[in-house]
Amino acid sequence: MINTDDTLPVSKEEALSLVNKAEANLLKARERLDYLTRKTYLIQLTINNKIYFLCDNDSLTEKFGGAIKFKRKCDA
Repeated sequence: MINTDDTLPVSKEEALSLVNKAEANLLKARERLDYLTRKTYLIQLTINNKIYFLCDNDSLTEKFGGAIKFKRKCDA
């Protein structure tokens, strides 16, 4: 049994179950964050060793739009 001053006693099996449930929830949260990041940011641009993430309504798109179009033409 695991017992602390401010909680009710929890068996080892219950504690492991809670840890496994928390681990599963964390994995789901990471997957969701990855999905949202991929949906939000369309382009990753590296300039002078700094990474910028651009999306359609980002002000960086206006600043670097020509460079992005040029890169797309070069890749084609």
